[in-house]
Amino acid sequence: MAVHEHISAQIKGPGSTALAVEIGRILGVQSALPDVAFQHLVAWPEGVNAQAAFAQGSAALVSDAADLGVTDFALLFDGVASEVWTYQAEVGIIQGRDAQDRLNRVVGRSPAPRPLASGQTPQTDFPSVATFVDSLWMCATRKPIELTEASELALTAAPAARRLVQALHERLCVEELGPN
Repeated sequence: MAVHEHISAQIKGPGSTALAVEIGRILGVQSALPDVAFQHLVAWPEGVNAQAAFAQGSAALVSDAADLGVTDFALLFDGVASEVWTYQAEVGIIQGRDAQDRLNRVVGRSPAPRPLASGQTPQTDFPSVATFVDSLWMCATRKPIELTEASELALTAAPAARRLVQALHERLCVEELGPN
């Protein structure tokens, strides 16, 4: 399956170990709590009808969604990815016209931090229909650790986040839907 993916990552604190150590030295900070926020946007096949995608995705999660009249959904959940990482995530299916507001966290229910300024996500051509996952990954110890270790540890969350997104997308996008 070919996947178009938009990823936006925000790491609390500096992203590179050397920079983290230097900033920590200047500020007198020696430890940090590594929390990492990711946003993934994974395209559905081009030409898929958005309403059909919403119906298929909701039925993948709730078998009698059609009987309940579900037309759209967002799922919030907490998880444990490993001994190191726990996470909170929001998943749903969105249309391309909604992507900018989702990526800027203008709308949505994700526990991840909201950006300080609006319009941070550059304008781009988003897929017409996509699985959207907004997640916050937290170090399971919930105790500050040495700055160098925290910075390096934060980088290990990305592969786990990608695995989660791939699994969710595969559950929601289970069959080929015809064009609009």
